[in-house]
This record gives sequence, structure tokens and C-alpha cells, in this order.
Amino acid sequence: MSLARALSRLPEDSGTEMAVRDVLMLFSKHQHEWLTAEDVHRRTGHVPGTVERILETFKDTYVLSSRPDQPPEYAFTGDIAVVVEIDSFVRRIRARKDHVQGNVAKFRSRQSSY
Repeated sequence: MSLARALSRLPEDSGTEMAVRDVLMLFSKHQHEWLTAEDVHRRTGHVPGTVERILETFKDTYVLSSRPDQPPEYAFTGDIAVVVEIDSFVRRIRARKDHVQGNVAKFRSRQSSY
């Protein structure tokens, strides 16, 4: 079970990273709750195809548990090693976002004509 292995199988663009972050946060807050891809899509607002790809990758790498109902359902069991990886990933994404926002603010203040 490894979040790093799951992340290596997903695209590294910022949109996917934000979707991964939101999916991980949802499952972290709702441990042991079984959710379908539609539930995750509705609660996160991300594109259904992206959500399904993330959920399947997490299932294949054992980040999430699954049961083969129709439609399939997924749950996070709260494995401590994965919790640590999730926390590290979320902090890294937050730091990158803060850095970009800081650069945009600096640019705007330099380019402002007022």
C-alpha cells in the first residue's frame, strides 16, 4: 500500500493533483464510509472521468479498499502509513499553491499602474 506508487501512475498536471488532493481529503474525513465514483464526483466537483481514474488507481495500489458492487464502492481504512503520505502530499500541494499565489501577487504589485 503506497500513495507514492499510486501517484506515479497518474498524470502530474496541476488539475490532476488538485483532484487527487480533494479525493484524498474526502476519504480521510470519511474513513470506513463506502462511496461510489458518483458520490466522489458530486462531493468534490471534479470531472467524472478523472475521479474514476483516480479511484481505480488507488484501488489497484491498495490506497483504497473496494467492493465489487454495482456500481463499485471505495473506502479508506485509515492505514497509518498512508495517512502520513497523504499529509505529506497535501502539505506539498499547499506549499506549491501558496508559492504560485505569492509570485502572482508580486507580479501584480510590480505591474500595477496605481
